[in-house]
Amino acid sequence: MPRWRPCARLYQALVEARVPFEMVHDRLLDTERTKQFKTLILPNIAALSNAQCDQLRAFVKSGGSLIATYETSLPRMRRLPQFGHGWSHK
Repeated sequence: MPRWRPCARLYQALVEARVPFEMVHDRLLDTERTKQFKTLILPNIAALSNAQCDQLRAFVKSGGSLIATYETSLPRMRRLPQFGHGWSHK
């Protein structure tokens, strides 16, 4: 399956269900941008940096919800083997 397909399917499901949403680039996860959202959905965002994982941890710690699909954050940016999702380590 192409890497973009999970995002396209999720996009289509949200549109068909008339759920208001906004797409945010994965490099724009700072608190200032994410504080307006209740939930972040990460559709197969495989390569997340340590800084991005820290930003996601902060989002959840401040009360936000996180939905991650498939291989989100499993193979980190450095491509080093790891166990579990990047934001769950600390």
